[in-house]
Amino acid sequence: GEFATVYLAESYWRAGDHERAECTLREVVDVTERHAMQFIAASARRLLAEVLLTLPSAGTVHDAARLTEAQSHLNSARQTLAALGAGVEFAAACAASGRASELENKAAEARTWYSRALEHFNSLSMPPEGARIQGILELLNSKNKIG
Repeated sequence: GEFATVYLAESYWRAGDHERAECTLREVVDVTERHAMQFIAASARRLLAEVLLTLPSAGTVHDAARLTEAQSHLNSARQTLAALGAGVEFAAACAASGRASELENKAAEARTWYSRALEHFNSLSMPPEGARIQGILELLNSKNKIG
């Protein structure tokens, strides 16, 4: 089913085939939303946002539309995942929101999202993810220190 297709799309993305991952995820979002498959649709939206944020030119001025689309997918995913109590996916969506805020040069907002992700990952006893987010927060904090 559709959830396996989300994993397939993630594999495309991790292998560097961003276009195929994006196309696959758009199809999954379309199908799952039409059939009220909320968790899978939200998970696919979160991953689609991450793909959009990592496309080769993401974060440049001409990519404002891509960043806006990614934020829209993340907002929808976070809302659904929170309502469903899907802790791991919600934490991943918070971390992706932090990345989107970083690309928009909104350091304070990025810190807020990363902190939420860290809190959720730690509450779910996921030390590797918590440590990864903690490292991102420390790097973000060190970049923004004056002195």
